[in-house]
Amino acid sequence: MSSFSLKLLKDTFSPTNTQDGYEELVTMDCIKTNNSKKYSEGVYLWRTNSDGLCGSAEYHQSRNGDPQVWDAWYSINKDKINL
Repeated sequence: MSSFSLKLLKDTFSPTNTQDGYEELVTMDCIKTNNSKKYSEGVYLWRTNSDGLCGSAEYHQSRNGDPQVWDAWYSINKDKINL
């Protein structure tokens, strides 16, 4: 993958463009991945001062998170985050 593609991915899936800064978070309050050799454990989120807790499947997967773990976590917690 070219450095241009990596930068584009980073700009697309990273909340660095927020006006008030952000903090990356990983919650372990989720199911474990069935494939720990392929995926990282936890659910990947971010928090901003203006938007509160935010997350998306794309952001989670860009941090090597398991899509099935995101789906299970999101189905329970979707009312707690901003997409």
